[in-house]
Formats: sequence, C-alpha cells, structure tokens
Amino acid sequence: MSDSSEIDCNRLFDRFYTGDKSRHNGSTGLGLAVVKTLVAILGGNIVAKVHANSLIITLEL
Repeated sequence: MSDSSEIDCNRLFDRFYTGDKSRHNGSTGLGLAVVKTLVAILGGNIVAKVHANSLIITLEL
C-alpha cells in the first residue's frame, strides 16, 4: 500500500473502491464490501481508521 494517509476510511467498504491507486492487477475492490455485508447480516459492525500510519480495521460481532 502506498501512503495510508491517502486511504478514505469513509469509502473503504464501498464497492469498487481501491485505496491504493498504484494497483492495476485487475482487482475489483469488492473484498471489504462483501465483508461489510456479511458482518451486517450477522448483526455486527466493522469500522476502519488510520492511526500512526497504519490501517486498523475493527470487527465486532
């Protein structure tokens, strides 16, 4: 991943959003959108934030 400050945590779980603009390997940006949907079905919550130049994803079920 390039610079974690470039990641939009508000959009990270959106379909087709890719935080790393340098990726051109055909990824669709669906992975975390699918995770968010499954977590919601299970009644949980998932959030992302950047702290000290690291991406932190918290999952609560």
